[in-house]
Formats: sequence, C-alpha cells, structure tokens
Amino acid sequence: MSLEADVVARVRRYYDALGEDEWTRLTKNVRGRVSLEIHRRFLRRFVTSGARVLEVGAGPGRFTLELAALGARVVVTDVSEVQLALNEAHLRGTDAEHHVEGRELLDVCDTSRYADGAVVAFGGPLRMRVLS
Repeated sequence: MSLEADVVARVRRYYDALGEDEWTRLTKNVRGRVSLEIHRRFLRRFVTSGARVLEVGAGPGRFTLELAALGARVVVTDVSEVQLALNEAHLRGTDAEHHVEGRELLDVCDTSRYADGAVVAFGGPLRMRVLS
C-alpha cells in the first residue's frame, strides 16, 4: 500500500470509529458551540440561495443542515462511509434532504471530478491532510 493510500485509510478508520460522536462535537461544550456559530456566520456570508456546494468532509450533517437552510444545493462528500450513512440518517425526513444532490465517498486530495465552484471544507478535511 502506498503512503498516500495508507494515510487515507487511517483517516477513514478514525472517522468511522468516531461515529455519532462527530454529530455532538460542536454542541457539547462552549468551545464547540462558539465554533459552530462562527462557521454558521461564514456560511450565511458566503453561500447564497441556489448555490451548488461541494461539502467536503460533511460528516453526519451538521453543516449540511445549515447549507440547506440557506437554500444551497449540496453534494455531500466524506472520506468515511460511516459518516455518510450518519449524514443520510440525520437528514432523512427533513426538508434539508431535498437539497442534497447526492452523497459520495471522497478523498479531499482528489476533487478533480467536480466542476469549479463553491467548496465547503471547514477545518478537519484540510487539517487531517496536513497532519498526516
């Protein structure tokens, strides 16, 4: 296995194991809630209704919900199949699900299959690649 493939596999295992804890990460303490609010403000500032957004590292859907509330059309991506399944479970039956164009497994280092446009990748997807 190449070094790159090994790094992706380790990141995938980390988020697979994290599971549902990723959903509560931004609401369980003051630091997380402040971070969530800052991210919400950036989204409100830069994402307009009707925008098509590639959400990289979407996790269980915390920001997918925010993007949908802003009226964006969202392509949800994550390196973890577990997180993609949680994203679908959290959005199932909500109005937000109608804003999701699809869910795809994605390594942040290869977004070449997507057209240019708005990309949301707060912290984790980019930081995990740098630290690895």
